Amino acid sequence: MTAHVSKSTLTVLISGSGTNLRALVNACSSDQLSSVSIIQVIYNRKAAEKGVGIAAAKEAGIPIAYHNLLTFEKKDEVEYRKTHNIEANSALDEEEKKEIKAIARRRYDAALASLILHERPTMVVCAGFMHVMSPSLLCPLEEAKIPIINLHPALPGTYAGTNALQRQYDDFQAGKIDKVGIMIHKVIEEVDEGRAICTRVIPISKEDTLKDFENRVHENEWSV
Repeated sequence: MTAHVSKSTLTVLISGSGTNLRALVNACSSDQLSSVSIIQVIYNRKAAEKGVGIAAAKEAGIPIAYHNLLTFEKKDEVEYRKTHNIEANSALDEEEKKEIKAIARRRYDAALASLILHERPTMVVCAGFMHVMSPSLLCPLEEAKIPIINLHPALPGTYAGTNALQRQYDDFQAGKIDKVGIMIHKVIEEVDEGRAICTRVIPISKEDTLKDFENRVHENEWSV
């Protein structure tokens, strides 16, 4: 008798074209990741709808949800004005705008946590998800023992945040560094500072254009 092996399940979060999501979808339908199933895709930017990742998820029959921060910011601005008796046509100062954004971000993250917890995946994968996660999202998933991992185009302790690929390319060409790479790491509140799960050094030369380097990074991201 063959023992039944339950599949690990993933929720994948994206913001852009979704090339890494497409690679995951393809891997899960092959022997490469046959024990893994994507059960949910959530994207936070409308542009992702035209990308290859969403197309691949649709073709594979994976449930897809749009979850956008701007919607929360608009609603919370209306509520903030009502609560503080600020007329709709009155300008907000920078502190008020900052407070509204903070409120919206907490509510957005809490709602995102609820979306994920409803499906109860084994793991959450950030595959080009451009959003800084707050405790409102991280804590409920940690309590549910659902880890969040992220694929970041830089080695541990280097180039946290946006434009990491461009920044390390520029620094290599300027002779400031001699090694570049990518990592998968656990997501914590501090951006790209979570414990590295795996890393890979990417070949680079002075003759490489930025596009050459980008393509090589993406090829390695799809196979890491």
